Amino acid sequence: METFSVEKKATGTLSFDEFNKAVDRCRALKSHRETFRSYDANGDGTIDVAELLTMLLDLGLANSEVQARDVLQIFDIDGNRSLDLAEFIKLADSLAIFHEFDRNLDGKLGVHDLHYLLQKLKIASDFETTKTILKRWDKNGEGCLQFNEYLMLNKEIQELTKYLHMPYCNAKLPALNATAPPPLATTINADEIFRKFDRDGDSSIDVYELHGALEGLGLPPNNFFHAIETMRRYDDDGDGKLQLDGFRQLAAEVLRKLQETDSSFTQFDADRDGRISTRELVGALVALNLQQSAVFAPEVIRQFSSDGTLQLPEYRKVVHRCRALDKHVTTFRFYDKDGSGGIDAGELHAALNELGLLTSLDQAREVLLRFDSDENGVLDVREFSSLVDTISTFRQFDRNGDGTLDVQELHYALITLRVPMATFQQTKEMHRYYDKEGTGALSVSQYLELIYDLQSNSRPPANQNA
Repeated sequence: METFSVEKKATGTLSFDEFNKAVDRCRALKSHRETFRSYDANGDGTIDVAELLTMLLDLGLANSEVQARDVLQIFDIDGNRSLDLAEFIKLADSLAIFHEFDRNLDGKLGVHDLHYLLQKLKIASDFETTKTILKRWDKNGEGCLQFNEYLMLNKEIQELTKYLHMPYCNAKLPALNATAPPPLATTINADEIFRKFDRDGDSSIDVYELHGALEGLGLPPNNFFHAIETMRRYDDDGDGKLQLDGFRQLAAEVLRKLQETDSSFTQFDADRDGRISTRELVGALVALNLQQSAVFAPEVIRQFSSDGTLQLPEYRKVVHRCRALDKHVTTFRFYDKDGSGGIDAGELHAALNELGLLTSLDQAREVLLRFDSDENGVLDVREFSSLVDTISTFRQFDRNGDGTLDVQELHYALITLRVPMATFQQTKEMHRYYDKEGTGALSVSQYLELIYDLQSNSRPPANQNA
């Protein structure tokens, strides 16, 4: 078992803070194991160079087998030319740090990115030290670190500090000096990002490519729901793709919102400590005209921070989430016809049908039961927001617009949502299990039931026939 504190002698017990860190670490390990299994294509319990290349290509961190071999060599402790789970977890920890600080998701760490990373690890105390470190490890002299260069630096740090898992280690190191203000958003090279994420070279970006491009523009990662909504907004001809002109318009709006967000960070960071507290966040959200979501500030801030404060990268994520939540609140109030503060089965039935998801009242009741987490018979705004996010994926993958998902559509949905389904056969088994009437298609209520079960781990649907 991993150690969560090295600053004092082991007592055999955990403090509350240590317990929280242990829980966070266990969640990370679970995620790493799921990722390992999803890329272990042949199921032999190891990740070989071909499987590693697939993962690095998905992450935009490599484009050749040579680069994948370089990465594998760093973590292949036993020298068997593959990564077992323990070796992969060390790679995944390094990936987690790199991804967190690669703010524009271009697969590189600039000097500011590296400075914030090293300060989090309590390695570099001033900006000049960071520049010296960058110069030493920037082998090709381009002014930033590629992923493989970062890994070599990472390896040396681990050797010098005896870190086992740097993101979670509490090793006592020299105190930090005051940090410089984080760089604010100023420009976006829309054309370069468009070319980078136009994977098939057809001079357009589909929703899958847009998912990555939005991260490249500086928006928070892993939000496919937002990619769906954005495609609908900018896809003027309805062909499911964005041309360069449309993407430029999108990039201009993203930059405007980022600048607006960054400006509010500076304005409401009253004590100039480079952090936003819960109270400061409420004022900032009101100033951004997101007052409907401001009431949820304490809850949202806890999702992105363990100490109740936000630095600029986390603050951007919180504001982005609050923009979506603000829209959900508006939609919620529209369908809460009696103004009770909760949407009952009848109101939900009307909402689903007006959204184009034709359901019966009984099906609406089933949906409500799935998302009514406090079991009070109605959906509050948080529960409704979770439902709206999930419905967005259903509508996106219902390609023929018939209000159902066939096996192929479900398979695309699960892959996009990064559900660890290894084969099409498993998707077929899952589809068959939730298709209660045997129609060969899943209704929205059946799809929502499936997603609910996957998220709650209430049963292993893909193994029902095992």
